[in-house]
Formats: sequence, structure tokens, C-alpha cells
Amino acid sequence: MQAVDLSRLSLEQFSAISGKASERNTRRKARTDITDALRTVYWVRGIAIRTGIKSSRGLEKHFEPESFWKSTSNDVLRKNKLSKYRYGKHLPSPELVKRVESVLPGQSWQLNHPLWELLASDTINIDTMLRKLDTPLRDRLFRNKSVSNAKRPPDPPIDRILANALLRHASLDSLAAVILLFKKPLQEENGEAALAWSNQIYRQLVVLGFHFTEHAIAQSLFDLIERRIFSPNPIDGQRYFFPANFYRPAISKLLDTMYHLQGLPYTKMSPKDKNIQMSRILNGNYGWDFKFAFNPFHTDSKSSPNSQERGLWLFTWAWNMLHSGGHRNLPPGPVLNGTDLFARNSTPLL
Repeated sequence: MQAVDLSRLSLEQFSAISGKASERNTRRKARTDITDALRTVYWVRGIAIRTGIKSSRGLEKHFEPESFWKSTSNDVLRKNKLSKYRYGKHLPSPELVKRVESVLPGQSWQLNHPLWELLASDTINIDTMLRKLDTPLRDRLFRNKSVSNAKRPPDPPIDRILANALLRHASLDSLAAVILLFKKPLQEENGEAALAWSNQIYRQLVVLGFHFTEHAIAQSLFDLIERRIFSPNPIDGQRYFFPANFYRPAISKLLDTMYHLQGLPYTKMSPKDKNIQMSRILNGNYGWDFKFAFNPFHTDSKSSPNSQERGLWLFTWAWNMLHSGGHRNLPPGPVLNGTDLFARNSTPLL
């Protein structure tokens, strides 16, 4: 198969290449769930990143040398299983997973992470799933009253300190955590908290965007979460939204922003430092254009037309600014009433 950049593919395109069904409860047994393809690709790309071996042939020779043999005419043949794993066509065998784990400890956690189970099933026990997460994160969550005592939600609707902490430690665990923290109040009909946590899911996806791009599942994972996690209908007439066609541009622009932070060389940052700086960018520390471009926007069908559309206006304005040199200060008045989404004020950029 000709090399394909899987990270650019929509969920449907990814499904077609992997042969896995993007819809749940399919009767076509040969087309198992798309989450199997996503986790397999994520696992294989993680192995390639950790070993520095980019080709399927190289990985297979490294981990399964017995897959190579010579024909009677002395030609080198191989089973070529790794290339199928690279496109999510088959789950790796338990023997191979164990062999890789012995060389790369922790790699099996990527394949069997609770996030994949959460995305594959719509009948999960939230508290049980929370307890499957990584120990430090799990302990932090269960010390939080919004998790341990749902009848007394914090005021404001979610614990912002917890939300920011999860964003600064963005990972598979933190993404699974915010999805669960979204589902919990949704089940309890606490629309305000569910709406606030839905915002955090999008923020996690943006911060983790380059990581998921490296692991070749960025766009398809975004599409899957949009389809399976968020309700088709707004919560109490409201929702946070991030247009799918802006997801990859946001990943690219956020990475470019990170490379140009003054006094903070990107290549010298630790993964934790990168997460911290990206969360600062999303929080508006480096400019309002970044804040409005990289965060989802809020819509409210119960409010006035201007209030309902203001989030989209600000989002559009921010991207217009990013494409024309930037605008780090507050958006001018014409942006807030939708009359000029290219408006600038006279205050010099910071």
C-alpha cells in the first residue's frame, strides 16, 4: 500500500483504510470497531517513535526476526504483519505485545488504555472507569469533591483548578478523565457542569493535537469523539463547538506559536513544560487572538441572536488575525457586534 498520512484522514477515510466499522453494533463481524484500529495505529507509531525505527520492515526485523525467511531461489520473504498493524487492519497478537513490552516498558498501556474502552462502549460505569486511570491522576480525581460527592457540585460548575491541572498534564489519562467528568454530570442531568467539561475535552484535544498527529490518529480521533461523546443535541440549548476542519490548522498554528515563544526554545522544553505553555496560550496569556482561535466557541440558542453568534464571530476574527500578523489585544467593538471580523484597534501589539 502506498504511504498515507493517516493523521489527516477523517473518521470515514480511516475506517475505509483499516477495514473497521466507524459505527457501533455493526453486524458485519469482519469489520470490528474503529477503536481497535485507532489503538493499534497509536501503539505501532509509539513503538516507531521510541525506537527511532520508521519503516514497517525495520520494526518487524527488530521485534519479529523469525518473520523473515529465504525462498528456494534465495529471495528474502517476510510475513509483513507490521504494515497491517500500521494501518490498523489487525490487532497485534498478545505474544507480540508482550515481546514489545519487555523491550519498551509501558507500551502495552498505550494499546490497552481505558480511553479506547471508553470510546468503544456506550455502557460504561464512570467510577469504575475513573479507577482504571493512572494512579497519580486517579488519586487527584478522587480527592476532588466534584468526583467523590456528585450531590454537592462545586461553585462555579466545575473545579477550574482541576481542569487546568488536567490540561497542564495532557495525556491519554487526562483526556479520558475529562470525558468521564463530562459524562458524570450529563447522566445526573447537571447540564451546566456537563457543558463546562465539554469545553475541556476540546481543549485537551487541541493541546494533544501534535501528539496525536505524531501517532497518526489526530483527525479521526477528533471525529470519533465528536460523534460518540458529545450528544447530537445541545445541552439545555447550549454547546461548545470546534469545527472539525479547523482542528489540524489549530494543531499546526499552535505548534508554530510554541516555536516562537520569546525566551522559551521549544526544543529544550520538557513534555511537561510544553503542556504548561500550551495551556497558557489557550488561557490567553500570550494574546486574545490565540485564546479565541484555539478554544471552542460557545453557542446558546436561548439567548439573543447576537449573543448566540458572538462566539463564532470571535472565533472567525481570531483566525483572520492569525492569518494577517496577529492581534494580541482585546477584539475591537465591531467584532463583538459582528459588523467587521477583520477589525483592529490602534493599540500596538504586545
